[in-house]
Amino acid sequence: MKHLMLAFSIILAGVCTVRAESSGNPIEVLEWFDGCALLTQHNNGMTMDTNCIGIAVDYCTIGRVVEERLQCLVSLSEHVDAVSAEIKTTVPQSIGTSGSAARRYERQRLQLVEGVFDVCDASPSEEIPPDTWCEMYLSAGNWVNWRHLQRLADEVTK
Repeated sequence: MKHLMLAFSIILAGVCTVRAESSGNPIEVLEWFDGCALLTQHNNGMTMDTNCIGIAVDYCTIGRVVEERLQCLVSLSEHVDAVSAEIKTTVPQSIGTSGSAARRYERQRLQLVEGVFDVCDASPSEEIPPDTWCEMYLSAGNWVNWRHLQRLADEVTK
């Protein structure tokens, strides 16, 4: 889990250095993000999910004026929160089997429900307010973790 958050921090830190100010025809980030998330498979789950959210953040921040960046990040964060909430309602509280996978699932679900991972240590950006950056960072981390839990439940109940 620490490696995932470190990887995401590095992705977000890399985004901070770009200062493009053109407003051209930016990509529809939410549609792209949803499409990317559909491509995730069991064998590449956390890596692909981390890439999807990292690239979506890039699409929000590169090639947009500051106001558009902020709006895009807020919209993406809200969207990711909504997807996470939907996953939360669909995953079972327990998976009804015994063994290490079941215990790991139940422990991870409890940590997510209790908000154990809600600590923002994202790298600051000159143009993005810290509260917006932290919201995106926490939303992304929670989404990746809920997706992992969802795949784990599918894997154990097969």
